Amino acid sequence: MGTLFEYSDSDFFAYHALDTRTEPGRFSMHAHRDPEIYCFLSGKGQYRVEGTVYPLRAGDVLIMRTAETHMPEIETDTPYERFVFNFSPEYLDKLDPSGTLWRMFFDRPLGKGNLYRPQCLTDESYLRVFSDMDKQGPLRTVLLSRLLTLLSECAETYTSGTQSKGAPTGRVTRIVRYLNDHLTEELTLDGIAERFYLSRSQLCRIFREGTGSGVMEYIRIKRLMAAREQIASGIPAGRATTACGFSDYSSFYRAYKDRFGVSPTKGE
Repeated sequence: MGTLFEYSDSDFFAYHALDTRTEPGRFSMHAHRDPEIYCFLSGKGQYRVEGTVYPLRAGDVLIMRTAETHMPEIETDTPYERFVFNFSPEYLDKLDPSGTLWRMFFDRPLGKGNLYRPQCLTDESYLRVFSDMDKQGPLRTVLLSRLLTLLSECAETYTSGTQSKGAPTGRVTRIVRYLNDHLTEELTLDGIAERFYLSRSQLCRIFREGTGSGVMEYIRIKRLMAAREQIASGIPAGRATTACGFSDYSSFYRAYKDRFGVSPTKGE
């Protein structure tokens, strides 16, 4: 069945999708510039965020901040329904100049505290409204209402400390932390493996099992996201190349264009 509806403007993006069957390997590890709220409505599976595994239940809400890698792993034989919001940081700044809502996104370690169970949220109206969007009023108004409700509910739960912490996948959590702390440095499979007393094959296997991604692909995505942020802030693409750990501009240019569909100079 696929996408039930999709909405996009300069402030936020939303879509509602239902797959009657999920093809194996359809979803891969990825990250966004804009923060995300993901509502799991039905299906069976789990969600990986930066090496932490969250078993999914109907009604679960997950939040991901800028550049926080994530991916769903959905069983193929059950219908999979979800609703997703992505919203620009600048827009939320306008709605919440005090920064109260931002704490749950940024005042926590990567891959920690992403999951909010429905029993922790006092207003579960988002579960009902998504199935009948066209009868609720002007679409943007309805979506904005749901977005703000979810943000407020999650922020209150975050403040109370009752969100799910998830199950970290052992050494992967430490490896993820190390990679993020050393993105601007030279990183090689041999060097990382030696740092954690692993062989190259062990490192690659453990990391892929924990995150759903290869080690070097993870590093590349993180560096590209960091470079994109720097370019958006006005830093020249050439300077962002070296600042974010890329060894030469040509490889950075190709990777950037392949990932984002535009050349890095478009952001200057």
